[in-house]
Amino acid sequence: ISLLALTPLILVANAGANIGSVKQLIEMAKAKPKALNYSSGGSGGITHFAMEVFLKQAGIEVTHIPYKGSGPAIVDLLGGQVQLAFSTPPAVMQHVKAGKLKALGVAGEARSPMAPDVPTFAESGVANVNLSTWYGLFGPANMPADVLDKIARTVIASARAPGVREKLVSDGLEPVLSAPADFAKFLRADRDQWLGVARSINFKADK
Repeated sequence: ISLLALTPLILVANAGANIGSVKQLIEMAKAKPKALNYSSGGSGGITHFAMEVFLKQAGIEVTHIPYKGSGPAIVDLLGGQVQLAFSTPPAVMQHVKAGKLKALGVAGEARSPMAPDVPTFAESGVANVNLSTWYGLFGPANMPADVLDKIARTVIASARAPGVREKLVSDGLEPVLSAPADFAKFLRADRDQWLGVARSINFKADK
C-alpha cells in the first residue's frame, strides 16, 4: 500500500576494539585479514548481507559470527566477544552515547538525524554502501482499487499532521509515504538488490 519510511543501517564497533573510523578499520583488516569478526542477526539476514556489501566495497576480509537474532548479536558486541556489527541507529545509539560502542559509518546517502556526527561511507571513501531497513504498509491480495487508493491517500495525508514527520525523523526514520505503484517498484528493486548480494557472495541458505 505504501512505503512508510527507511532507516539507513549503521556500522558500529566495540569501544575496546580501538577502531576509530572506517579508514582505521580497513587498515587493520588489511594488515590482519579475518582477524576481526562481526556479529549478525542470522546468516542471510540484512545485517549479514550489509556487512558483506561493505567488505566487498572496502576490499577487506572479516570473519562472520551469525547469531539467532539481532538482540544476542548486539549483546555479544557490547561484551566484546565480537568487534563489529551493522545495526539500525535506534538499536545502538544509546550504547554509542554511553561510550560502549563506536559508530563508524552510516549506510545512507546522507547522515542520520540520530547520528549527525557519523559520516556516510561515501564520506569515508567507500562508495556504493547505501543500505536500509524499511517499513511498509501491506494489505490482502486483490484489494479493490478504490479501497487501496483511499488507504494510501489517508496514510500520506497523515504525515502532514503537526509533529508526525518530526517524530519519525527524531526516531531515526526517513519518511517516504509512497503511493502503491511506487512501493511496488521499490519492492522489486529491493528484491533484486539482495538477490544480487546473495549471488555475489555465493550464499547458501542453512538447511
